[in-house]
Amino acid sequence: WIMSVSDGVITSSKLLDHVNKKTSRNVEYKEPIINIFITLGILGAVGFGGYLLLTALKSILGNPRVWLLGALITYSLCMAGIVFNILHGVPFTSVDRNGNVEWFAKGARTQLGAEGYIMSFSITLAGALLIGILKYGPSEDRSKARLLFAVFGIAFMLVLFHIESVYREKVHHYNPSFWPPAHYIRGPLMNDQGNSL
Repeated sequence: WIMSVSDGVITSSKLLDHVNKKTSRNVEYKEPIINIFITLGILGAVGFGGYLLLTALKSILGNPRVWLLGALITYSLCMAGIVFNILHGVPFTSVDRNGNVEWFAKGARTQLGAEGYIMSFSITLAGALLIGILKYGPSEDRSKARLLFAVFGIAFMLVLFHIESVYREKVHHYNPSFWPPAHYIRGPLMNDQGNSL
């Protein structure tokens, strides 16, 4: 007759199933009609509240920039591994043997919570900087546009070098780089390392 914690949340239906098993009876559970009306009332209130909220925020939600910002935030959170972190109880940071805070986990198959957010933000920022580079390209004649083009280009390179350095620390056997390695053959495509047809 004992119900344990492993049974989860004990509801009326679970309790009746437990009693039916112990007594070899088949008593059916009938939901009181008031509970059905309460559930439908709550769903209706949430739906009506959502409709009022959407109507009030129609001008804001119709703005493409709001959708772009929402998409970037959603993309960054998903890329950061937020679901993995929640499911596996990943700590936000760690402490090394000297008592220093570690933001990045050692090894390719591990991740800290902060690491996911930092790398996700860095990759999203790199993409946003590429959009800025395309928007303020060298075809613009204005000096302000040229300055923004140069700033976005330099910032993109710095962010890219940061991403590469973190990846190098985590995966020692593979060394990515923006520039080709020094031992690569330089010249026309036919001088490639066997990748050309």
